[in-house]
Amino acid sequence: MRLGLISTATFPVGDVTTIRYSTYCNALADAGHFVKVYVLTPNTLGINHSGKIKNVHYSYLQRQRNNNRFVRYAIGVIAMFRSLYHIKKDHLDVVLIYLTRRTDFIFYKLFSSLLDVKLVTDQTEYFVKNYLDLSESERHKVDGVFDGYDGVITISKELYDYHTSIAKGRKVFLLPMTIDPHRFEGVQESADKGYITVVFGVHNRDGLNISIKSYCKYHKLCGERNIKPWKLRLIGNIDRLPVRDDILEQIKESGVSEDILILGKQPIEVVPSLLYNSSCLLTTASTYISGGFPTKLGEYLLSGVPVVATKAGEISNFLEDGINSYLCEVDNWEDISEKLFYIHNHSFEAAKIGKSGYQLAITKFNILTYLKDLTFFLSQS
Repeated sequence: MRLGLISTATFPVGDVTTIRYSTYCNALADAGHFVKVYVLTPNTLGINHSGKIKNVHYSYLQRQRNNNRFVRYAIGVIAMFRSLYHIKKDHLDVVLIYLTRRTDFIFYKLFSSLLDVKLVTDQTEYFVKNYLDLSESERHKVDGVFDGYDGVITISKELYDYHTSIAKGRKVFLLPMTIDPHRFEGVQESADKGYITVVFGVHNRDGLNISIKSYCKYHKLCGERNIKPWKLRLIGNIDRLPVRDDILEQIKESGVSEDILILGKQPIEVVPSLLYNSSCLLTTASTYISGGFPTKLGEYLLSGVPVVATKAGEISNFLEDGINSYLCEVDNWEDISEKLFYIHNHSFEAAKIGKSGYQLAITKFNILTYLKDLTFFLSQS
């Protein structure tokens, strides 16, 4: 099979989009298939504009960024037409679209039939953020964007059910959040692991205020028993967070601000060390609009560090409280704080839970678990 993936997310290093698609691209390439990533955005990584990393080929279809809005748009359109040239030149069987704009979907739908390739898309959220609030007629218009596609890959059971209901003959494949099982290889252990670490995004659905509130209560429980509390590390771009000022004020008024460390956005290659060298990892999301299981939680588990998580989205479909994680109800900051305190005082048991989480991660969220079925899906779509 010869597969091409088209995305705006940089390769081989980027955001969670890159993590998702590079995981299965690498696995497919390692299995002997031709795989090439076409990036529609400028090359900002300082690497060659085209080449091969491990077994995956790649090509950047824009060389540098232009600050003029109209020029940038024109260059973007040219990049899309360049991708058509590469699709034909590389004799692809399947083109996988990992894009979000309606115009992108229409563009590739129009030209794929002329190029005689199968067209598949990977959907990790509803196509529009407010999809569930739309009227039936408005939803029907959104659903139509997938007409003409041969297959859809989804990340959650909720999205799988949705795409199955509007399939019109399209094949739908459920590929849960997957991780690179080698992500933590080579990470060195630190003597100081006295941290509770939280990774958050700028989409404001990680419940950072609940994480801080829970930590403050945990800190108080430690103080009442003369136990030195772990520090709280926050990893993420807080300056782009919509509730930035509220969070900073909450930290300032917490009374424990000296123990709350805002590390900011960290390079993707640095994050494994920060996670591994923690005593506990925390996520307190309240909801995931399209169900699902966040990528960061998969990395949390893969680290082998005990995890405290709220039962948001489909998390409780995969994790079990007291077996491979410590689960709490959404927004229940008192229960969360007690779980943090329990882990602090039961390190041996917590370590066993962390190891169980690791075992779950390398099986349930390992791309190799799904590779055979994914390959069949792509070849048959």
